[in-house]
Amino acid sequence: MTGLGEIIQAKRKELGLTQERLAEKIGKTAGYIGQIERGLSYPSYPVLLQLIETLELDVQSLFCTSTLEESAKLKQEYAQLYSKLSKKQQQLALGMLKLISRCDF
Repeated sequence: MTGLGEIIQAKRKELGLTQERLAEKIGKTAGYIGQIERGLSYPSYPVLLQLIETLELDVQSLFCTSTLEESAKLKQEYAQLYSKLSKKQQQLALGMLKLISRCDF
């Protein structure tokens, strides 16, 4: 799984920006950018918006933990397993998925 800092670092490098130049563009220090890239610090919402705009980031990529291909494979695997269950097992599995989806982890 790719973290926010890794995404920011990769995009910054892709655009040929140094940490210093990126920091200058958003009014922060290079040290702060380094902390974000290493996962030691997380940007506030306003700073995140500045980073998204400055780096022209795809917002979905920041929050999606898998590629579309990986997601499609998982959906296919779930569907195959689900189809092998009895109706009672399907209801239980659906209930369990609903419970899991409410968890914060």
